[in-house]
Amino acid sequence: MSQTQDASQFAGRVISALPRRTIRYFDALRAPFLSDRDSENISCPECGRRLPFTFAQNSGGGLQGTVVITLSRREHVAACLVDGPRSRHGLPFTAPEVIDATRAIADRLRLQRWRGWSRLFHRALEGRLADERDRIEAAGQALEALLAYGPFGYMDISRDPDQHSALNRSRELARSDLDVLVASSGPHWRVRAAVPPAD
Repeated sequence: MSQTQDASQFAGRVISALPRRTIRYFDALRAPFLSDRDSENISCPECGRRLPFTFAQNSGGGLQGTVVITLSRREHVAACLVDGPRSRHGLPFTAPEVIDATRAIADRLRLQRWRGWSRLFHRALEGRLADERDRIEAAGQALEALLAYGPFGYMDISRDPDQHSALNRSRELARSDLDVLVASSGPHWRVRAAVPPAD
């Protein structure tokens, strides 16, 4: 992957692949409530940064009525955007570059009628956060949500598989670009006091 690319180019490919919301997209594609998957106390034991909210979901953390699965220290580190394998997907973008890319995606979500997703992104970008490192973290978590649950996971299937192959490839590329933006945001997240989880 060329490091001559800037964050706006990754956002541009995400934007170009974002479909317009229509009735064919089911409720499963609604934006999640990130507060329902609270990872407040789930941090990397190596660097102290909060882990992506999807890790809390996978372990049952923050979801009422679910069984919490105890994961090892190694699994916590592996989920970290700085100390885990996803760090290799990141590029040395500045926090403002990632924020600007996220804002461009948020604006496109609104134009394409993904109102719930647009609100999630704008809350992350415009919420009252005392520390700018919390804003980049909120933006990264919103991008992570779009990667995990957004419309890019929807693949067009028709009687002629070749008819939409280019569109499907474009959406897969968009998911890859989202992963780069999430991973690139990680080093800018605020370091928190971390308590190593029990093995």
